Amino acid sequence: MESSTDKPRDLDADLMLCAEASILTIQTQDVLGRMVKFAADAINGWPYAIRRAKAAEDENDKLREENAMLQEQMQQLQRSHCYD
Repeated sequence: MESSTDKPRDLDADLMLCAEASILTIQTQDVLGRMVKFAADAINGWPYAIRRAKAAEDENDKLREENAMLQEQMQQLQRSHCYD
């Protein structure tokens, strides 16, 4: 069963919500309603964004390790050709 937090988020729209929430003032009539909507969207959006960030960090770590391994292999090949 897919929960609402597993659905892809429109991160640009989420950023817009954050921007809108930061400029709300006491003078607006709908502050409470907009803040409640912001909070509800954040509750749904943050887990998705955090999962995406963690996946990106994992991929970054994997690629760094792979890059280091390939660089080491290249250095070994260059050293072995020096002795030919």
